[in-house]
Amino acid sequence: MKKEKIIRIKLQKDYPLVKSYDERLIAFYVELEKFLLKVYSMPEGVLRRIMGSDYIDTPGNYKREKEDYIDIFDYIRMSDSEITLEKFEEWYRRNPEKVKRIMKWK
Repeated sequence: MKKEKIIRIKLQKDYPLVKSYDERLIAFYVELEKFLLKVYSMPEGVLRRIMGSDYIDTPGNYKREKEDYIDIFDYIRMSDSEITLEKFEEWYRRNPEKVKRIMKWK
């Protein structure tokens, strides 16, 4: 199943009253997922330096526990909170330059 189709299914589950989803919204969530996977694989110190005073604490066990979850979104909702997911989404939208730095980190 293509990633876009998976995201569309997740959006339909999370927002059942919405009948259609803009392709840009689906693309946004595909990119947000890539970002979150990167964030949850980074050392805390590196993430703190890049995010600065906006640092959002993460449980950091995704690699070990990912088999127990559908995806990174499910992991954040279950192991942390919906609020953390919303904070990351907002930070991602407000900080495109810092997002680029995170995505380039190896």
